[in-house]
Amino acid sequence: MPFKDPVKAREYHNAWQREHKSSTRSYRIYPERRAKQRARDLRVYGLTPEQYTELVYAQRGVCAICLKAEIEIGNGGGVRGLAVDHDHETGQVRGLLCRRCNVGLGHFKDDPALLRLATAYLERG
Repeated sequence: MPFKDPVKAREYHNAWQREHKSSTRSYRIYPERRAKQRARDLRVYGLTPEQYTELVYAQRGVCAICLKAEIEIGNGGGVRGLAVDHDHETGQVRGLLCRRCNVGLGHFKDDPALLRLATAYLERG
């Protein structure tokens, strides 16, 4: 519900959180729910949880771009899994990325030309 007054928006949000506390805690309390949700999320990319695990092992558990392990903490309190990166035109899975790299590519609209321009800008100093 959109509010123009930020105080009313915060009050509404806090009330909603109190009312729905049990549902937001469910992923921390019931890890099997988290696993089922992850399997549903992977189906969007045509992956099974086993195929995702194979990708994680193939990448040695690190992001395909920055080569670092995921450090982002999810809503359930645990470390997030690596995000499935895919070509938005073909739907083809390219690899697994940490949240920062995945969001970064999204901001650059997966456009190599924009990324090259950004690289040139950074290298100019």
